[in-house]
Parts: sequence; structure tokens; C-alpha cells
Amino acid sequence: MHDQKTLFENWADSYEKFVFENQQSFPFKGYLELVDAIINTIESQSNIFDLGIGTGYISYKLYTEKKCQIYGVDLSEKMVEISKNRIKDAHIIQFDFDNYQDLDWSVFPKDINYFIGTYFFHHYNDENKIKIIDFLLTHINPNAKIIIGDIGFLNHDLLIENKIRLAKEWDDSEYYFELESLKKSLKSKNLNFESKVISEFCIYLEIWK
Repeated sequence: MHDQKTLFENWADSYEKFVFENQQSFPFKGYLELVDAIINTIESQSNIFDLGIGTGYISYKLYTEKKCQIYGVDLSEKMVEISKNRIKDAHIIQFDFDNYQDLDWSVFPKDINYFIGTYFFHHYNDENKIKIIDFLLTHINPNAKIIIGDIGFLNHDLLIENKIRLAKEWDDSEYYFELESLKKSLKSKNLNFESKVISEFCIYLEIWK
């Protein structure tokens, strides 16, 4: 995770510009449609916990457009600084979410309404994705919803097809979603979900107990 931290520290100032300039290509195709889907789903005046808040672009929109209270963490100190400057009364800390069970969750409200993870979960393999989801909905707030927007494909065949086609851009250190496999895992945990495909590279999920 040290290399990732360095990557995002160095990328913080130019990250949003890069995303917006690459909205028609892998991996960010459909990004603004994804943002709209998240904004339209979340109810006004909700408590939001942003997993990997980054520069705070989405949370700032929720703060200004939906009057939500923002909480969150990020691996990068510089991204935390940017997001805190952007969302003045947010509670955001620098934290390596690999150690999520060791986070002092008591400093955050118990009634978090939504956990959001945009381009966050692909840093975790499928087993750890499910462990994090299960932890949040079992130990933090069983009444919350988890909203995910990330790199993903309908099934394994499409993932492999795109891995070959996008070989130069593909990152083998990341774990992109396969919806068919994920749905089986969620069902095994008795979790409810809705999903939709935002673009050929981007999926959207709502998960709840």
C-alpha cells in the first residue's frame, strides 16, 4: 500500500483534470453518468461516509446539492487536505483502509446512511471486497446502504476480453468487478443489491441488508 500512497500523493493536484480529460476512455468512461447516478440516489440531509474520498468531488456535490453531512477517509494526506479545504465542515481523516477494523469508528456517527466507494473497491480482491461490505453492514450500521461505482464487467468472459483488448492500460495489480461472481457472493451473505452498467468499463451497485 506504500506505493499506492505515493502514487496518490503525487497525483492529487492533477487527479480531477486527468479524470475529466479521459471520460471517453478506460477506466473513466461514464464517470459523470456515474456521479449523476449516485447524486440522484442519495436522499437529502443524509450522513455520508466516503471510502477513499480523494479530492472530494462527489462528496462536495452531495454536500452542496443534497445538504449531506460528509465523513470519510483517504490513504493520501494531500487528497485529504484538498477535500477538507473543499468541504469545510466535513470530518475526513488520513487512514489506510486496509486496516478498517482498527479504525476508531466511535468518532463517526452511528447513523451513517450511505457508505460510498467510487473507484475504491478495485484495490481489493473479491474476498476482501465482500469482507469490507459485510463488516460495514454488520458492525457499523445494518440500516445503511453501500453505493459502489467502479471499474467492472458483467461477467468473467467480458473481463478477459477487455483485459486483452486494453493490455497497455490494464493494471494487473487491481481487481475489477465481475458482476455475476459478485452477485453470488452477496447472495451467500444474504445481502440485497441492485446493479446497472454505466458504461462498458463502469458498473454501479447499491447493497443493503
